[in-house]
Amino acid sequence: MYDVVSTVLRRSLIAALLVGGFGLTSGCEVETEEMGAVELVAVAGDGETFIAIVADDETVAVYTCDGTEEAVNTFEWLVGDNAGGSFDISSPDAAIVGAFTDDGSASGTLTIDAVDYAFTATPASGDEGMYYTDDGDYYGGWVVIGDSVRGAVINRLQTGAIAVGVSFSPSVGSVEVDGVTLTPTKQTVLDYQ
Repeated sequence: MYDVVSTVLRRSLIAALLVGGFGLTSGCEVETEEMGAVELVAVAGDGETFIAIVADDETVAVYTCDGTEEAVNTFEWLVGDNAGGSFDISSPDAAIVGAFTDDGSASGTLTIDAVDYAFTATPASGDEGMYYTDDGDYYGGWVVIGDSVRGAVINRLQTGAIAVGVSFSPSVGSVEVDGVTLTPTKQTVLDYQ
């Protein structure tokens, strides 16, 4: 004979276990560890292009540049979402795909003009990192890694004009372009939210 009371009690017990009503499943919950804010730097596989990454659990911002006193071919800002520890961000001229690792670094591929460059970015230390300046007619960005710098300043009044020979040192704190003094500031992920 079918026991209605036993069936109802079994269903109630199963439902209680599934929602953790008796505390049996509450210890099985998986907690995800938050990444927090990071600042990373890397040299791309071509040996010339520098990459700076600032990120947290939601946002990833990247500046990549190969600008030296002799020439600038690449300067790109890419901003996108942190998708659970990975990122895939693109612009018309560049793309970056990668993932953060448990040791605080990130690795992936930077694509510029349809050429792929592998990279491994490690935590920035001291003055290393991403720098930005904006003074109306001019804006610029730099990546500082150790004693080396890659950067470019763009003149908004002259479409596509890039000022080469713009060297920046965090210890000096400013650069001069066409008689205009620019003061770059070190960027964090908060600057891109």
